[in-house]
Amino acid sequence: MPSPSDPDAMTAPNPTPARLRRSIGAAACVALLGLLGCAGEDLGTLDGGDAPDAPDDAPSDTPDAARRPDSDAPLDVRDAREDASPIDGASPIDAAARDAAPAIDAGAPDVAVACLPATQACASASQCCAPLACDATTLGRVCCGNEGAACTRPDGADCCGELLCDAGRCRAPVACIASTGACAGGGCCTGLACGTTTLGRVCCGNDGATCARPDGADCCGALLCVSGRCRPPAACIASTGACAGGG
Repeated sequence: MPSPSDPDAMTAPNPTPARLRRSIGAAACVALLGLLGCAGEDLGTLDGGDAPDAPDDAPSDTPDAARRPDSDAPLDVRDAREDASPIDGASPIDAAARDAAPAIDAGAPDVAVACLPATQACASASQCCAPLACDATTLGRVCCGNEGAACTRPDGADCCGELLCDAGRCRAPVACIASTGACAGGGCCTGLACGTTTLGRVCCGNDGATCARPDGADCCGALLCVSGRCRPPAACIASTGACAGGG
């Protein structure tokens, strides 16, 4: 024990406890991990060397940028990291894909939708090809032509409403021409034809059609009106031939 009267003995540190701790720690490391496993340890303390404890604020060979958190990294390192950071929380891959995606031209015209032809079912005229309308025909509510529009169906199914397909155009129906009425090739009432009689070119009856004129002017051609029906004329009966009232 040092003498109280010796000032050097009173102020000198006692290194034995620290050196002893290091020696025991190094020996335990070698015993557990082997010499190579303890290569990072201060094995020089085994021979009794004195290795003082490193103070907390001792300088280190490790660069500040490698051992500091991001918030403590040098400004130039932090700036580089911020430049490489994703945008709006997206990953770098997403940001790269967004940069590589082609720009969408907001002014590009919309692709025109094909219009519906005549006789196709529709809900509004905007779906039909011009100048067709969307209206009812014998086929239902379909694209069809108004008066004057081109048509191809003999039954008039491609003409709207009551319009008929006449000579390739949708036309309004007209009242039929009665017997002996002048005609130009059509328009006669049912059962009549546009033919020639003693009255000229008129609507008249063919063989078997009803008639009312005794002169047969309502029967077409050479037909005669016999008993209310248009009939072809029979061979006349020669003199002294039996007869029943005519012929």
